[in-house]
Amino acid sequence: SLRIVLRLMLILRTVVLARLLAPDDFGVMAVATISMLFLERITQSGISQALVQRSDDIRPYLNTAWTLQVVRGLAMAGVLVLFAPWISEFFGMPETLQVLRVVALSVALKGFANIGVVIFTKELQFEKLFILQMGSRGTEIVVSIGAAFLLRNVWALVLGILANALMHLILSYVVHDFRPRIAWVWDHVKQLFDFGKWIFVSQLLGFISGNLDDILVGRMLGAEFLGWYRMAFNFSQAMATEVTQVTYQVAFPTYSKLQEAAEKLRAAYLGTVHLVAFIGFPIAVGTILVAPDLTYGLLGDKWAPIVVPMQLMSIAGLVRGIAGTAGPLFQSQGRPDINTYFNLAFLLIMAPLLYPAIDRFGIEGAAGAVVVAGVITGVPALWLA
Repeated sequence: SLRIVLRLMLILRTVVLARLLAPDDFGVMAVATISMLFLERITQSGISQALVQRSDDIRPYLNTAWTLQVVRGLAMAGVLVLFAPWISEFFGMPETLQVLRVVALSVALKGFANIGVVIFTKELQFEKLFILQMGSRGTEIVVSIGAAFLLRNVWALVLGILANALMHLILSYVVHDFRPRIAWVWDHVKQLFDFGKWIFVSQLLGFISGNLDDILVGRMLGAEFLGWYRMAFNFSQAMATEVTQVTYQVAFPTYSKLQEAAEKLRAAYLGTVHLVAFIGFPIAVGTILVAPDLTYGLLGDKWAPIVVPMQLMSIAGLVRGIAGTAGPLFQSQGRPDINTYFNLAFLLIMAPLLYPAIDRFGIEGAAGAVVVAGVITGVPALWLA
């Protein structure tokens, strides 16, 4: 319910903002988002996943985990501010300089969020997560739309990001009574990192493979083309994003609880694959068929170049949604390294294709490269699962 409601709200926000803002604004914000995600991945410790996967009581670990989270958030914000001029120069977008420095504040705020909310995921208490995520994302949507009417520029998107981070911080302490404090227990750090190191590598590779196309489009074609490409991605990947998020949030803790019950685990996994495929196929085909009407009817003529990339990436979204069911299974069985190998394979296949594809076919070529790499790696992942 949370993901469906949020997705509908985000679609409404996207449509409104696409009417009020220019493709360049979305391109600038995409650069800021990519920069934040890159820092998140290269500092990803996998601590939250390690806490969920553990079969014992995790409360003794929470203070150490929160301390690591705070240090990470502050360090990420500092690095983002420090490297903002270089990032701006790399993409040839001077307007990103101040945007990056401001969104760094949101990164720092997230570091202070209550680590206790990880218990909700571990114990499958998703009604609490509904309140937390709906409150923070809902605030972002309201603020960004309101600011867009007033400002008509990229700062509407920036204010939405800041509002999200602040509301998430506040609500994390409202919905859970755990009150973290600074602590450092070396044994706890070691145990968490033994599992988390593979999460770090896997998510870093996942970030690179998931954003390398954006980076090259922005570098080679500029802000306007990046804005078009991101818009096509947002609409075409809606199904994959929601299915993947729901599958991971529910399946990972569930599979972790079934570690010693092979038959129940098998039934749970196969049921998940069937459900994801049942939902995914009609959505992907429907998006391909209605892409022109969706673009011209909702977004306007200035977004016409996104039609073909949207159709291509709908195929990639379907593959990602179904193949993504394997990740939580591997991770729950204490084998996050398998996800790492598949992310590496995806990157090694896609990377050589991107530059010549973009150079010759533009954003359509970038979308095609993503489809090819997704199919080649997705099928073996499902077979292994």
